[in-house]
Amino acid sequence: MTDYQFSFGNLSVHDTITELPETVSSDFPPYFWIITVFVLLFLASIAWAWTLYRQLRLQINTKKESEDLFHIIFRETPSIVLIAEFETGKLLKVNRAFEIASGYGAEEVLGIPLEKTGMLTSMDDRDTMKNLLAKDGKISDQEYHFLDKKGEIRTGLVSATRIMYKSIPAAILVITDISNRKKLETELLMAKEQAIKSDKLKSAFLANMSHEIRTPMNVIVGFAELLTDQDLSDAERNEYVDHVKSNSYYLLDVINDIINISKIESGTVSVTRKEIDTKKLAEKLCSNFHFQARQKNLEFEFKKPEKSVILYSDDVKVHQILSNILSNAIKFTTSGKVSFGYYVNQNYIEFKVEDTGCGFPEERLDDVFERFIQVQTIPGVSNNGTGLGLPIAKAYAELLGGSISASSVPGIGSGFTVRLPLQYQGL
Repeated sequence: MTDYQFSFGNLSVHDTITELPETVSSDFPPYFWIITVFVLLFLASIAWAWTLYRQLRLQINTKKESEDLFHIIFRETPSIVLIAEFETGKLLKVNRAFEIASGYGAEEVLGIPLEKTGMLTSMDDRDTMKNLLAKDGKISDQEYHFLDKKGEIRTGLVSATRIMYKSIPAAILVITDISNRKKLETELLMAKEQAIKSDKLKSAFLANMSHEIRTPMNVIVGFAELLTDQDLSDAERNEYVDHVKSNSYYLLDVINDIINISKIESGTVSVTRKEIDTKKLAEKLCSNFHFQARQKNLEFEFKKPEKSVILYSDDVKVHQILSNILSNAIKFTTSGKVSFGYYVNQNYIEFKVEDTGCGFPEERLDDVFERFIQVQTIPGVSNNGTGLGLPIAKAYAELLGGSISASSVPGIGSGFTVRLPLQYQGL
């Protein structure tokens, strides 16, 4: 066995080589093994450094991928997401959903405290949210209201958590916009209330209809039986026949109203348009209602237009609209007059009916066109009828592409304006 001892400064290497072949020992100089050891150590350090580099590079790439993924999720999530400084409330980051819902671009709000954006409806809400975050570190599904750029109030469910964002104490807020849901809930609630109201009105209407139908039927049956008496004088017979006829017409009107409102509600009303001579239509109406007004000692005034106008519409429905309004005017006027006329306003014709009747309060203007409601206020005036005349008139006017408006002063009188297009406009 041959021993080799090497020393280099403080470094010593002692190798023992057993049975080293003579050819090998003679070919390598004494310092060969020192160099070999250092090369191996150098190569090992390079391998270790490369491994560390690859691990560091992998961590950097993984972190970048995570950040990129976070930014994509943050930007594209359908919920509103924003990050704000906890103490000052300055907005640090907002997503696309925030911009769409609020109407503000990111550049308009970043760096500005939330309360100064004009989006908060109440500073108390901000303080409550901040106190809850300071106490618990998070909040979940709290309902708050916000203002968008248009000034419209929006409702959101807010969940928030305290975080560190770029070494800054902050809070991330995730808001689910439930404005449309709240609007739908309100509409459903109103529809429910309206349905309950309509159900009650229909029940009252049916009870009233039983009276409106029974009364003329009893009159008709009673006088029909009396007419079988052979000893009746001509005067008595004519009187009884008049009672039968008048109550028959009244009963027919009641049945027609019921049928018409049923068709309107079911959407089965048909419209047949043709040319209508408005002068002839007005003269026919005046002839009918002048007689009714005279029976009540009322003056009936017809404001004649300068010339006749051709109206292209459904003559039956136009006649019924105006008849219903004129009939109501005479019914609820005990003294004074009822006036009727029309004039052309650009592409429309406007019929006007005015009376000096009882009138009704301004807050009841809409009620006069509600189905099954009778806005009758004065004592001594008969409240007979279905209460469907004006609702039918309004529905027909809208069906013909027009409208009806009303004005009234209690104790002074009322005015109704029917506005119809001269030509069919496909409405």
